[in-house]
Amino acid sequence: MKGLESTSALSRQIDIQSSGAGKVATFYRNMTESYDEERTSSSYSNVKDDDNRTTEENLFDNRADLKILTSHYAVEHISAETRKQLFNQIDWLLDPEGWEEGDRFANSESFKVLVKFMLNSHPRQAPSLGLTDDGNLVASWRFGDNRLVLECLPDSHIKWFVSCVFDSAPERASGEVPSLKRLLDVLLPYKKAGWFKGKWVK
Repeated sequence: MKGLESTSALSRQIDIQSSGAGKVATFYRNMTESYDEERTSSSYSNVKDDDNRTTEENLFDNRADLKILTSHYAVEHISAETRKQLFNQIDWLLDPEGWEEGDRFANSESFKVLVKFMLNSHPRQAPSLGLTDDGNLVASWRFGDNRLVLECLPDSHIKWFVSCVFDSAPERASGEVPSLKRLLDVLLPYKKAGWFKGKWVK
């Protein structure tokens, strides 16, 4: 593992959102154009085809794809500060200086599951990110002594781990669920642990 330290109406709306949908479309288009310009800048102008791409170039595209995906799905529903935190985590996770030969790039479908979870659960801040050997995103939140860890699988299954302190007594639990909706049901008793704010969209 590298790094680490919806089923709702909203998710369905995001899934079918038109590329011409006002503010979202403008932000998404600007993001895309910005990354396209950077891809064709002098530092990347020597790229001829996929076979000749360097690890640094592929990591750049992986970072850009995740950021564009975030902006396309969540620009109106995740705060600018949380989005900035998430982008910083993506930059750190996919930094060429910390990359080793054989490491897997981040799976965009796994990342999409994470974004949908954030849209539905309203976390207080962006998670710390990690990657499994399969390229799945691992997200971790801390609030005091309370910790939540999720591994997001591309098929919308989620593995979860909770470590909390309630009434001075430690409590741990873990499992795997087949959907975001089920994850929200499972985590409901732990909502007072402090990772989330506001109401969940289910």
